[in-house]
Amino acid sequence: MNAVKKLRKERGLSQRELAELLHVHQTAVSQWETGRHNPDMQQAIELANLFDVSTDYILGRINDPTPPFKAPETFHTVPMAPPPGKEQKKEAPPTSFAEIEEAYIRMLAEEEGTTVDNLHLSDERRRQLRRVILSLLED
Repeated sequence: MNAVKKLRKERGLSQRELAELLHVHQTAVSQWETGRHNPDMQQAIELANLFDVSTDYILGRINDPTPPFKAPETFHTVPMAPPPGKEQKKEAPPTSFAEIEEAYIRMLAEEEGTTVDNLHLSDERRRQLRRVILSLLED
């Protein structure tokens, strides 16, 4: 049996009720359950959160519904104060075109899991970046 259908039935929900919870049409739920279509990434995440299972289970990639790791509901990151005498210097936000461009390129490299040296930005993407930065500096 399909994971979505199994979980829905275990919770005593109709297809319509599940569709309403996820803000989708009932036919979408039906298509997921028959294997005609898979939920998109956001829908898979919402289903996994709703049923407290992994997205891999929702998508039929694994048979174990237990998420590999579940952060506690009350988990929050609390900034730690530096030890006495070791006050941290706050970096000034970038203000020049070059500083903003460099900060943005570093951010892109981090997001893509590469280094700045290995990050390839097309000429068009660089032109777009320059236009955005210049418009921000004008304001």
